[in-house]
Amino acid sequence: MKLCRVVQLPDPVLAVQGPFFANIIGSNPTSFGLTATIAGQITAAASNYEGAYKDLIAAESAYRSAIEAKDAMKEAFGNVFSQYLTQSYGMPSVTNATLASIGLDPKTVRGPFISPTTPLDFFVDVFSNGYAKFRWKRNGNTSSTVFIIEAKIEDGAWNLIWSGTRSKVELSGFAPGTEVSFRVYATKGDENSSPSNVVVIYSNGGSGELQIAA
Repeated sequence: MKLCRVVQLPDPVLAVQGPFFANIIGSNPTSFGLTATIAGQITAAASNYEGAYKDLIAAESAYRSAIEAKDAMKEAFGNVFSQYLTQSYGMPSVTNATLASIGLDPKTVRGPFISPTTPLDFFVDVFSNGYAKFRWKRNGNTSSTVFIIEAKIEDGAWNLIWSGTRSKVELSGFAPGTEVSFRVYATKGDENSSPSNVVVIYSNGGSGELQIAA
C-alpha cells in the first residue's frame, strides 16, 4: 500500500513557494516521475491557491478598514447625539414614553435647581501634530452639568467644538501654526455660566506647546 505524503506549510510560505515549485515541476515533470497532465494539474492547483490567498489578504484588509470606519462613525454619532441629548431631556414635550421608545432612561425627579458655575483652571496641552488634551475643574457643577468648549481662529467668532458632561477630553485636527483660542463654560437648563479663562495655542505661529492668554 502506498502512503500519501501531505505537504503542510504555513499559508504565506505555500502561497509564495507553491507556484514557484509548480512551475519547476511543470517545466520538467519527468524528473519528478510525473506526466505532463499531472504536472498541469499541480500547476493549476497552485495558481488557484495563490489567487485565493491574495483574495483573502485583500478581504482582511477591507475588513480592517471597515471596522476603523465604523468606529469613527460611532464616535462621531456619539458626539453629535450627546450635544443635544440634555436639551431634549429638558423639553416638556419629550415624555418618558418617548425616551423609552428609543431606549433611553426616563427623566428623574430632581432636587432644587442649582445654577451652573464657571469652570476653573481651564488648561490645554497641545502637540505639534494638532492633537490636544483639554481639562478643567468642575467648580461644584454636578455630574449632569454639560460643559461646552468653544474655539475661534485668530479674530474669528466663537464656535462650539465639543459638549459633554466630562471635565476632560481629547480632540484632534487642529492645524499647527494656526492660532486658535479656546474657552469652556457650563450649561444647565436654560442657564449658562460665564466662560472660563481663554487658552491660546500656536500663538507664535509655530507648532510648540500652548500659551495661556493673560
